[in-house]
Amino acid sequence: MKYTSAVTIAVATLLHSVNANFDLYRVGLGGTGVSGNGEGWQAYEAEANCDNKLDWYWVDSEDVSGGKYGVRCEGDGCGRSQDDDDKSLDVIEMNFNRDEHHWTYYKDRDGALVDLSDNQVGRCYPFPGPNLNCGLTVGRVDGYRKIRCEIDVTADDINGGRPSKRRAARDFTA
Repeated sequence: MKYTSAVTIAVATLLHSVNANFDLYRVGLGGTGVSGNGEGWQAYEAEANCDNKLDWYWVDSEDVSGGKYGVRCEGDGCGRSQDDDDKSLDVIEMNFNRDEHHWTYYKDRDGALVDLSDNQVGRCYPFPGPNLNCGLTVGRVDGYRKIRCEIDVTADDINGGRPSKRRAARDFTA
């Protein structure tokens, strides 16, 4: 009996550790002093820093349904500022260029992350952290971590589905 319990606990621990997660940051890129920052969202596997910063973003959009990609955010915590209350993120819809990477986070459903069929596929929660502040002008990345999502998908999976820069993700390398 003790052996069965120990095996059950070990398997449950291993299965839980299989879950991946990604952190979603609200970012601004570029800005030359003459032109303003481009605004959007970035997904990272762990804490973003100047060594792993991205030079492109998923667009901030009012509508990410159908063939429209990017991130739609509702609530007072959606801005790119330390003054924004991360606990006031009500809804975040993320369409990362694939139906299987199109989810919505709902604060009022205990942080449920649901797919297009309204099936819960993960969980997200406010996860404020240190600022991302790299560079001075062109190529500058300035951002704030907003949420962590626990789901069996990594930031590399998400970012690997990046559409061409003409469609949704704004690229500052060209």
